[in-house]
Amino acid sequence: ILEYEPLGRAQLTLVEAEAMREFSYAMGHVRRMQWEAALARLDRADSLQQRHGATNFAGRVAGLRSEALAHSGQHEAAGREARRGIALGRANSHAHYALAVMAFEQGRMPEAAAQAETC
Repeated sequence: ILEYEPLGRAQLTLVEAEAMREFSYAMGHVRRMQWEAALARLDRADSLQQRHGATNFAGRVAGLRSEALAHSGQHEAAGREARRGIALGRANSHAHYALAVMAFEQGRMPEAAAQAETC
């Protein structure tokens, strides 16, 4: 599957079809609040993506993983994945959302609002 790569040397990169399929399944699990199933699919998506240079895809996987981790109470891991997702692609709505959720749960309302505005 060809995917747009906004920050890469080449503007297009190849993403393994199976990796994209696992990512799509993971998105469905997140929508249904099935966090463990989503995390398993995201791990599989990562392992199936053999080509280097698909940083946009890697960032989206990290962002969605951070959301699932945040909702399952694994805040330290969620924060790491959110920062990784944002580093790979600044406009990573799932990563910013995960940071907003964690800030909200910890009573840091201004930070939660700022992160939510970037989603």
